[in-house]
Amino acid sequence: EEMGKQMQELEERNKRRNNLVLYNVPESTKEDPKERQTEDVIRCCDVFEGSLRVADVTIESTIRMGKKEDGRKRPLLVKLAKENDKKSILANAKNLKGEENPWKKRVGISRDMTKQEREQDYKVREELKSKRAAGDHTWYIKNGKLHKKEGEEQKQINRNNN
Repeated sequence: EEMGKQMQELEERNKRRNNLVLYNVPESTKEDPKERQTEDVIRCCDVFEGSLRVADVTIESTIRMGKKEDGRKRPLLVKLAKENDKKSILANAKNLKGEENPWKKRVGISRDMTKQEREQDYKVREELKSKRAAGDHTWYIKNGKLHKKEGEEQKQINRNNN
């Protein structure tokens, strides 16, 4: 039973390995679904190649997640052809904060996670939040885990010991 769940989780992660989720991407107002999807692809290319300077990204498909509601921008699931494109996009995603274009500045990009991964991610972020609320700002998240920043004194000790 437990082994089956682990295999299912690994298969699910493998299926999502080339996927990204984009948040706050404006939705098309077109009636035709094909035209709306074309607009989503154009906006993705604009972000990836224009703002993030990741060239030649091949998008296999885009899907808006969730129900359509007025005034709400649904997350956009983007399936890419190559995992390396995904890695380059995520590595450069921080550059969107300095973007001139107002809607692009608000775009968030994350990898497509399974339910288990989202739960783990949430726990780590909550732990970080509580440490910072307690006044300890020396912690950060890297690769889904909490890490403590080294102070200058600790870096000096480590350099002297090596």
